[in-house]
Amino acid sequence: MRTIYNLLNSIDVKRGGLTRVMFERSSFLAEKGFDSKLLTIDYSTRYQEIEKELHDTGRLSKKVNIINIFDYYKQKNTAGNITLDQINQYTISNKLHEAAYLIEDRFYISREARYFNEKGMYVKYKKWTKEGTLSFIDFFDETRAKVKREIYHQKGYVQKVTYFDRAKGVPKQELYYTEDGFCYINIQINVETNKPYLIFLFDREKQNVISFGTSNPNLLFHAHWLNELCGKHEQKPFLVNDGIFLTHTVMKVDKEKAFRICTIHTNHFDTPFKYGSPLRKSHIHLLENFHQLDALVLLTENQRSMVVKQFGDANNTYVISNSTETDDVKKFKGNKDFNTVSMVGRYHKDKLMHEAIQAFNRIHLKYPNVKFQLYGTGPEEENLINLVKKLNLDNKVIINSYTTDLAKVYGESLFTVLTSKYEGFGLVILESMFQSTPVISYDAPFGPKDIIDDGENGLLVHSNSEKELAEKMEQLLANPDKAVKMGINAHEKVMEKYTKERTQSKWVELFDELEMNESNRQ
Repeated sequence: MRTIYNLLNSIDVKRGGLTRVMFERSSFLAEKGFDSKLLTIDYSTRYQEIEKELHDTGRLSKKVNIINIFDYYKQKNTAGNITLDQINQYTISNKLHEAAYLIEDRFYISREARYFNEKGMYVKYKKWTKEGTLSFIDFFDETRAKVKREIYHQKGYVQKVTYFDRAKGVPKQELYYTEDGFCYINIQINVETNKPYLIFLFDREKQNVISFGTSNPNLLFHAHWLNELCGKHEQKPFLVNDGIFLTHTVMKVDKEKAFRICTIHTNHFDTPFKYGSPLRKSHIHLLENFHQLDALVLLTENQRSMVVKQFGDANNTYVISNSTETDDVKKFKGNKDFNTVSMVGRYHKDKLMHEAIQAFNRIHLKYPNVKFQLYGTGPEEENLINLVKKLNLDNKVIINSYTTDLAKVYGESLFTVLTSKYEGFGLVILESMFQSTPVISYDAPFGPKDIIDDGENGLLVHSNSEKELAEKMEQLLANPDKAVKMGINAHEKVMEKYTKERTQSKWVELFDELEMNESNRQ
């Protein structure tokens, strides 16, 4: 069985875009018989919970598992269950009342307590979860400087200990523990930069230590893990990197141990985001070195041609567009609400959602019953809320939190709006079009004009101005039948070009080609 490793920095439940693309690809490949797995390199204690929720909600095939680097080495070094000493230690630590201390008891108010010694000095702080299990303990010295934090697993053992620099109050050393109390990783942190400068990986069975440092220990540690993971397979696995900041790491994976594939999910140019613009710093290393990879995958032919034009053709660039869910059971079965317009995306300044709100403000008086619904999460949320208040649009523009019920959001809307400065493809366009809802989009590179046939199944705002956007909005609000017809055309185009079977099968074709090329070389 061929193994596909899909690599990303981190995964969480409330994420769309790139994360959703990876879920769909890995799920499709798993259902086609591949051993498809997701790899993450951040530290999180929630991956078991995240995986279960993704499986239960159907966002990720139950055949796909998440492998996290910390969990991997934790499991590898676990020799047994929690020891009696650990149970006794937790029993003592978990107590709210300790005879040696004066205690500010706030357990029933906020699940916390502060501890003072007989001299009145603040020496310890405890925090419990809402379920009442111990979450962590902070320890303080006589100057009130935090010196240590013990983080507890819900099973009742210390899973991580952080030691702090007394002067700066920042972490200087982190220790990670298995369920039965073995320290499997030690991370030394530079207190000036707050970044690791040395990582020690312990092997319980071999009784040895591997160190990674000092210029970029994370890079070396992550590459070591990927080489170990990929090197276990008799049949060479495929490593697909979806995280642009992990390019250096993938480049350090032995090409004999894995087919190395990198993807570009966004515009690789910086302002003004078109050919001839400076490259994004995050993409320079990849674009200057992609000829060393087995494949570079882009989302549109337009972007691929620009990459080849600027960096040369190494015969290893491929176009595999995103797809969306096209199963009829996912199709919204309700009715359109001609008084609802929506917008879905990350609340980020580059999404220019404030311009969409200001465009709606230009025309809302003509359509007093229309509401503009925004859904997402991100750093600009508060600014958008303040803008709505400033424009006195409180009952007209609603800033909603992230939702997974996108079928209903898109399906009920007369049309949706996209105002990004740039896109890699624009998955939200496909999702809206599948629900028979046309999109009014800025003509941002790349994506919108690759998908939308202007005037047939959506509208493009060529000037990328809120004035023209307002005019396009009014076109459809004034003529909802036109929007409905465009929506029908939009659905037909998605079913013709962007089904999972059509687009995701190109990954299988790519894997076949890479294996064939290697076989021919041998």
